[in-house]
Amino acid sequence: MDKDKLMERLRSTFLEELEGGVKDLNRDLLALEKEPAVEARLEIHKTLFRTAHSLKGASRSVNLHVIEEACNRMEEMLSKIRDGQESFTPDLLRLFFEAADALEDASRLLRQKKDLSGSALEDMIPRLTIQGSASPSPSLKNESVSQKVTPPLPAENFVKITPEKMDQLMMECGGLLTAQRRSELRTADLAGMIDTLGHWKEEWNGVDNAIRKFHSPKAEAAFPVQTLPERVVRVLRRSKDRMRELENGLERLSKGMIGDARALEQTSGLLNEGIRRARMLPFSEACEGLERIIRDMTVTNGKEVEFILKGGEVELDRAILDKLRDPLFHLIRNAVDHGLEKPEER
Repeated sequence: MDKDKLMERLRSTFLEELEGGVKDLNRDLLALEKEPAVEARLEIHKTLFRTAHSLKGASRSVNLHVIEEACNRMEEMLSKIRDGQESFTPDLLRLFFEAADALEDASRLLRQKKDLSGSALEDMIPRLTIQGSASPSPSLKNESVSQKVTPPLPAENFVKITPEKMDQLMMECGGLLTAQRRSELRTADLAGMIDTLGHWKEEWNGVDNAIRKFHSPKAEAAFPVQTLPERVVRVLRRSKDRMRELENGLERLSKGMIGDARALEQTSGLLNEGIRRARMLPFSEACEGLERIIRDMTVTNGKEVEFILKGGEVELDRAILDKLRDPLFHLIRNAVDHGLEKPEER
């Protein structure tokens, strides 16, 4: 694989990580905005720091220096807050929300094979700083704090598969199910051949008995003229044995094909069910981003909205969730815009 193709694959993997990181940032910022407890806020700070740190390292590996610098500045700001040098003010929280939006916009641009020069993320890099505070000088204390806050994350026990690959697996599994149906038909054809052979054997038994009687010593004495050559008689008599061998062989083949068909049916059924389950996602996946949209709308129009999701664990096929997402967001926007009044109007 040449260098350009390798970099393209690495960037594709990075974009998935970036999109997941943006979701994590929005989730944790929303939680931070609503969480009054100090200990809980500290844990959220740690998670935000890890997300920024991971994205910084990943972007450096694919030479996306705009994202690297933005995440580096976010990391420095979070370090100051975590070390007690600054506090997470509403203005600072708003700045982090804007940074998450800018990172999402950068992901969209990269998906379109566009450069990040002049992007919203590049424009806001100078703003990603805490005004009036100098950067802490490197020290052993700061290094120990950094090491304590960002321990190595455990290895993930799952593998990311693109929707395209999942769809391809589904198609190939469909081919396996088709092969299973054909195997069942072949087994049925073979059973029909065995039945035909059984009828033929019964008819042959009557012919064989007649031949034996006709060529018995008594029949030859009564009818000295031989009607059939001896060689033909021997072949006809051996045909019964060959017929029995053929019948036994077909029965063995039929048993083997039945066993293979059952094994194929079980394997293909389990594989098909496994792929279908792998395509299933919780309904909450379609609702990702709703809370952030509601939050932004309430900040703009001054309305009070509490977002509660029930039944988020119900699973649906990924294709259905993808088609539900846009209509769902449209309904929520309309509900907040036109279905709720401001507190003073109620």
